[in-house]
Amino acid sequence: MPCLTVHLDQPTVELLHWHGCRQRLDRRRAGPAWRHSLRVFVDPTGRSYSEANADEAVTIAAAWAGLPPMTLSELRTLR
Repeated sequence: MPCLTVHLDQPTVELLHWHGCRQRLDRRRAGPAWRHSLRVFVDPTGRSYSEANADEAVTIAAAWAGLPPMTLSELRTLR
């Protein structure tokens, strides 16, 4: 698999750093129930989010940001 470099702005880097810290705390709390994966965004026990849960999270975040309701697929097409 070829490597891909993605350039991120500083606020995004800081947010991902915070997310990593939070995830390490989740990993300690979950103990042996933690499921290791290569995914960045997982639930508090390390399991992948279902598409329905991801859509719900995007809908909530959109409402919080004052945007109309949308799904994850719709969010990907915004420019």
